[in-house]
Amino acid sequence: MIPLQLRPDAEFSTLRALLDRHAYTADAICVRTARESMYDLAREWRPAEEAVLRDGQDALLRLLFEGGTVAEAELLTHLGEEDVAVLARFGLIRRTPAVGWHASVMLYPNGGIWLVSDLPELDATTGEGAGADRVYYAATSSVRVFLSTMPAAPMGRFLELCSGTGVAALQAAQHGADHAWAVDITNRSTVFAEFNRRLNALPNVSAIEGDLYTPVSGETFDWIVAHPPYVAAPTTEFIFRDGGDDGEQITRAILADAYRHLVVGGTLICTCTISQRRGTTTLDRVRELIGEHADGFDIVYLRNGIADAMQKQVNELLSPEPERSAGAMALLRRFQQLKIEKVELCTIVLRKHGEARAGQAIHTERNSSTTFREIEWLIGLQTAARDPDFVERLLNAPIRLSPHARLSLDFAVADDIDAPWAPLEGVLSVTYPLPGRSPVKSGDANLLATFRGQHTLRSQMQELMATGMLPPETE
Repeated sequence: MIPLQLRPDAEFSTLRALLDRHAYTADAICVRTARESMYDLAREWRPAEEAVLRDGQDALLRLLFEGGTVAEAELLTHLGEEDVAVLARFGLIRRTPAVGWHASVMLYPNGGIWLVSDLPELDATTGEGAGADRVYYAATSSVRVFLSTMPAAPMGRFLELCSGTGVAALQAAQHGADHAWAVDITNRSTVFAEFNRRLNALPNVSAIEGDLYTPVSGETFDWIVAHPPYVAAPTTEFIFRDGGDDGEQITRAILADAYRHLVVGGTLICTCTISQRRGTTTLDRVRELIGEHADGFDIVYLRNGIADAMQKQVNELLSPEPERSAGAMALLRRFQQLKIEKVELCTIVLRKHGEARAGQAIHTERNSSTTFREIEWLIGLQTAARDPDFVERLLNAPIRLSPHARLSLDFAVADDIDAPWAPLEGVLSVTYPLPGRSPVKSGDANLLATFRGQHTLRSQMQELMATGMLPPETE
């Protein structure tokens, strides 16, 4: 049963006013709870059930964010009869006589929008749950990574696949997309996304039920984004989570059909997992998943970390439930057949170049500050490097050592009493715009330190040659 009621637009306006009146916004909640974002709040903050409610914001947090209960008299004190009736009319809260009021769903701000999703666990009061088609909570660390890779700018025609709450489509619409489509295979997610569209008064969003590209067959988009199910599972227990016996079933279908649905210059962003298999690289695996059109894309592969997929199955072997331990054994055997050595959390960015050439590909790490701005810089660098005049442009550009650079050198004991330590090879690293590391010797490090942005690379090299710091034959 879907608890939400899709009321007329005028009533949604009343609901928005209610949330604003009780300061149920991301900025106000983060100020009160001393958190930088709702993501931090979701990860760290779990107030005690017996904590005293001070006002309507506290009451809404208790009900709609924590999934707790509030006695009727207390709720009426902080919200009033009319506001309680509004929340109940939309199916957001309900009353159990012996307990009080409790939430049917979660409702929480995320950035500049509000979202509804299913309660994360079974309803402790009624024992009810959404089942396999549960609409997953959209303020997790993985969602944060996914959304941070999208530009906060107008994005033309925008398609979100595996949309769940529709959070990416809603944010794109808020940032000025011509139109955004949120597509999900479950009716439940489609209803929740439509509720969220109306709640945020975004007419340039369409919530559509269907399997990946099927409902938009024949259409092309400037942007396609997806945060698909990617947990390896022998059977589907939760549609939002389980991605087949290698975790790549949905990702494979998204990447394989992306070329047909992107305009030239269009971009796909997919936050998922990719398994690294013996004898191949993760970039090779991405090309394999794309298939025949792999050369039609420039690819940026951002490694977000290592998934605990294999360890999770090892732990499941100890489950007292025979079905779970048998499923774990089957998955581990499947991993062995596929020669899976590890599973990486990643974000894949594909840009359809539309040129008569093979696509370029870069594998790099991301860090906590990585956004689309840094990815666009990297794609721009790829594009510039294809220019025959690229080396000349570099030689004629002022060059400076990044303020983000860090140098680590190893030293060995030397016999010289005046210089007891002899420098060995070290590492030069940067964290921005993207993490990078390069081996250096102490002489290289001293050379790089002379790059202060006051001279072109050409003049700098000529001066270094003149002083003997660089051999005259250096290219």
